[in-house]
Amino acid sequence: MLKGSKVVRLIPDQVGRGGVKSASSTQNRIIDTYVTFNATVFMGRWSASMQPWQSGLYSAPYQVGYNATSNAISQALFNFAFISTTNSASSPNNRLLEHIYDVGVSGKENLLMDHAYFNSSGVIGTSALNSSVNFCVPATFLSIRNRAFICWGGYQTTIPITPGSGTTIQVDNIIYDQSSGRNYDIGCRAPLTAPTYTIGGTTTGTTSVTTNSNKVNNATVSGNWSSSTLGINLGGVPYVVQSPGGYVTSFSTGGSVTGTSGTNTITVNGFLFPVNGDWNGLTIHTTDGGNAEDLVIQSYTLGGGNTTVTTKTNLTHNHAAGTYTVIGEELALTTAYTNATTLSQTYTAGSGPLSWTGIGPQYAYAYYDPVTGHVSDVSPILQVTEQNQQGVNVNLTNIAKSVHTQDGYRFSQILIFRTLASQGGISGGVLYPMGNGSGSFNNTVSNGTSGGTTTFLDQYSDSYLLVNSGLQAPLTTNRQPVGPFAHMMYWDGRVWGSPVSDPTALYFSCDSVQCPFGVPEESFPSSNLLRIPAEDGKITGTKLVGAYAIVTTNRYSYYVSGNNELNYRLLRFASTTFGVTDYQMTEFAGDTTDNSASLVYLGGDGKIYMNSPTYGNVSMSDPVQDILWTVLGNNQVQFSSVRMAQINIGTQHFLLVSVPYGSGRNILLYDFDRKVWTLHSPGMALTGTGFGFPFTSFATVYQSTAPGGGTIPADFVMSSQGNIYSWFRPPSQYVSGVDPAFIYTFPMDFGHKGKKRLQQVRLYCNYGTNQESGSSSLKWTVQVTNNENVLPYYGSTYTPKVNQDPQYQLQGGNSLAGSYTGSPFPLDAVDARELVVNLPGDSSNAMIGNRFTIMVNFPTANVSSSPVTQLYKSYELYAVDLVYEDLAEPGDESL
Repeated sequence: MLKGSKVVRLIPDQVGRGGVKSASSTQNRIIDTYVTFNATVFMGRWSASMQPWQSGLYSAPYQVGYNATSNAISQALFNFAFISTTNSASSPNNRLLEHIYDVGVSGKENLLMDHAYFNSSGVIGTSALNSSVNFCVPATFLSIRNRAFICWGGYQTTIPITPGSGTTIQVDNIIYDQSSGRNYDIGCRAPLTAPTYTIGGTTTGTTSVTTNSNKVNNATVSGNWSSSTLGINLGGVPYVVQSPGGYVTSFSTGGSVTGTSGTNTITVNGFLFPVNGDWNGLTIHTTDGGNAEDLVIQSYTLGGGNTTVTTKTNLTHNHAAGTYTVIGEELALTTAYTNATTLSQTYTAGSGPLSWTGIGPQYAYAYYDPVTGHVSDVSPILQVTEQNQQGVNVNLTNIAKSVHTQDGYRFSQILIFRTLASQGGISGGVLYPMGNGSGSFNNTVSNGTSGGTTTFLDQYSDSYLLVNSGLQAPLTTNRQPVGPFAHMMYWDGRVWGSPVSDPTALYFSCDSVQCPFGVPEESFPSSNLLRIPAEDGKITGTKLVGAYAIVTTNRYSYYVSGNNELNYRLLRFASTTFGVTDYQMTEFAGDTTDNSASLVYLGGDGKIYMNSPTYGNVSMSDPVQDILWTVLGNNQVQFSSVRMAQINIGTQHFLLVSVPYGSGRNILLYDFDRKVWTLHSPGMALTGTGFGFPFTSFATVYQSTAPGGGTIPADFVMSSQGNIYSWFRPPSQYVSGVDPAFIYTFPMDFGHKGKKRLQQVRLYCNYGTNQESGSSSLKWTVQVTNNENVLPYYGSTYTPKVNQDPQYQLQGGNSLAGSYTGSPFPLDAVDARELVVNLPGDSSNAMIGNRFTIMVNFPTANVSSSPVTQLYKSYELYAVDLVYEDLAEPGDESL
């Protein structure tokens, strides 16, 4: 230490652009750095950023799924964490899904990829350009009940029905369903035509009926009736046949018959027929000798123990105490016939299970997915117009199969719905699905994928209907979305989407209350709609932020208020969000859903804001506004290419803003804990162009597999041209090099005016073995300039030396509390070094001025040599001491 000198220590407290300064002319002794490039503060030290790491990132399947060209741009990246539903102890099956735009791939310029698959089998969907116009917006991904919902505003996206399948379908929106191994559209189109029908299961004829009798008789066994006959319609009035035992062909008799030829009267001696004329219409078959004949009973009277029968025709023989039997067939009804007696009443008898009074039941059908349980809206409703039917079947015809392959292969079954036949076609009758009598949907019809029709014979009683309020036919609730969504979010148990065809509309799906039958998030009734004012232009983005559903437009932004489809409404809360799309905003997730979450976005004015509907807008980009305005200017194309993401990795909480820079990208990181910005160009050492990789999409993978086994709680990944890299892993999980890094201070007056001579710069860092010899890429260097000269164009560059004075060596043995991955605190760590720059003291070269700017450059290469191994570690700077002396000048006065 130089006698009489003063020391200012810079420590990594408020670093980067921003932080707290006490005044414009003087600064806090804990001085902010002006620029921190490719370095952040981690565990109390400046830590150089490791290079983005691809090799060995994941197992081999996590590679690009097609041959990317130099034109490829990653539009969106999403980690779809598929959870096992059979093994609660298993880790999520993480699948990185990506939207890539690549004009170098003819016919498939927009691709949706699953990086878990190799080559072409990894393609989830493709959408070609039309006349060189890109109709897709960056894809939005949602994870809902173990399925990935995807939209990108592209009409008729081509997707394989299963990953790697050569069979493709065209859809507007996409559900990537790993549980069933299928890809398909959101929702299903309803059938467009009602079925037709015929009444079946009946026979017709004439029969004998008697007023107030519950017996209907035929003189012979007609073959039209049987024990299966369940009902009969007599003169337009339906009657139910008793069950069991309602059909009779054997009649018990007694006594003898007496009658005279040429008359129509015959007496049954000593036996009484049933009362009420129940045997009218049956036949007396005489069997006395050669006088056998059949006589139809027209009517009879009872008296004196005998039965006097009037026959329909005259006798042809005389009978004296002859033998006889009664033959024919009889239906016993549950109620008595009430109209006029006749031997020739027309009838329609049925052996079917359906009976109704008044107009008939209603029918409809719908397409059904037996895997997910989703069902389309039903077809137009069929009304059976035949009245007062008993014991009939209804044969449904012209049941339309799906004409759309994307519907038919998923919705492989057709459900038949019917009102309760016992209720007939009453107004407001409820349609229930047909079951198998055991409470399941097995009683279905197979659907198809290329149109055509099928039939269904309804021969099932009401007991087969699944009468349940949760299974009522969906009439209008289960509508499919109206074309592709450009923007989509999931909030309040519903999917919210803005369709390309109606850009001022925000449709929302049902919840489980509004859609009890089917999958609510695939059901979009036309009434579930909110609309922005016309002067707002169109909806440009949607985002879920804590408890709020945010909608941005060409003018304002809104959040959704309310809790059900009856009271939802849009409330404006920000006026600087004009033009903000899905990826120019992100959520800063707080510790609680309701109170801490905020929306962070790049406003149309080029500023970055933090906003919550509860406290309004706060600008946070002032320290880096020059960078943003240089990139953006008035160029809307550049504005739309900015990407934002949040990073929560361990103790680090950053906002990431990716902006175009040259042929690559710069990344601005905002440290939420220290309220400062740092500048990064990840991959700069690998590209060899002076620019970093063009990282344009980002995701966080939770429970990621670590090299050599084990898991990483959270892994932040980025995509450049379809290739996946990891960034911000804990130091122990890196196997990559470092990018060039430096810190660059504000001009410092050390808290008071007047001339000073900077005498010495001391660095406390974690590595300095090669400071005296070796490659310059292994050395720490310091640049110093005075007054208003700007680094690095002015000033001198110095290579500090390892301090050899044992009196001022760092203390060993964990002299400061704390630990770092099992070793002592950084200042006491085994690889800690104190590096010193002694600045010239002669008058011609001395560093004299009122203010000084310091730039510390980190080494740019790793080493694995003794005595300290720095391979795959981050270079770290713990503190910087600036040693100076005050200079007195003639005329100076104490201030």
